[in-house]
Formats: sequence, structure tokens, C-alpha cells
Amino acid sequence: MPAFTEYLSTVNPAVWSVLTFLLGVLFGHWVALHRDKRKEYNEIVDRLRKQMLTSTHNSLSALDVDRLKPLMSFWKHRQLHRAIDSHHATLNAAVEQDRTGELHYLNEPEIERTSKALLRLLPRR
Repeated sequence: MPAFTEYLSTVNPAVWSVLTFLLGVLFGHWVALHRDKRKEYNEIVDRLRKQMLTSTHNSLSALDVDRLKPLMSFWKHRQLHRAIDSHHATLNAAVEQDRTGELHYLNEPEIERTSKALLRLLPRR
């Protein structure tokens, strides 16, 4: 350990200044990237949540879901796709069309359950 302290005393203060400056720049850049990703994620999630909250019978925009992929971890994205598939399957199984062409949803509690599961996977950051 004494050899390291002797080395530190011989290093020029200008070198320390440059090193700490570079570390500060790298850390600041990293923080700014994460802030931008969080902002983009929240914009997309807000649109998707609004779409789900206005009507539980809507399907989510495939474009917005695809935009979320690079902003989410692999596991979260996989969970989201499973929940979307479950929601679509529930909607398709519960829809019935009468003679006039009007759509009726038969299993409202199940549709609400899958909608809430989707909303839990889309929190704001």
C-alpha cells in the first residue's frame, strides 16, 4: 500500500483533472441517455394506457408496442406480449355479432381482468 500512495503523490495534478473531467463527462452522458429513454418510454406508455382506459375492447397499437421493445428488458417485453396475446384471445372469444352487425361482448369480467393485467405491465417510470 505504501507504494500506491507514493505513486499518487508523483502523479501530476493536471492528469487527475483530466481523468476526473473525462469520468464526469462519461457519467453525465450515461445519465442523459437514461433520462431520454425514460421520457420516450413514458410517452409511449401514456398513449397505450389512455387507449386501454378509454375502452377495454380496444387492441393496442402494434407500432407503439414495437417501439417499447428497445426500452424494456427482454423479460418485461415477453410478459407484455403474453398479456397482449391473452387479451386478444379473450376479446376474440367473447365477441358475438348479432343479425344487425352489432358487436356484443359476452364475458366482460374476463375482459376487465386481462385489461388490468395489461395496465399493470405498463407503469410510468
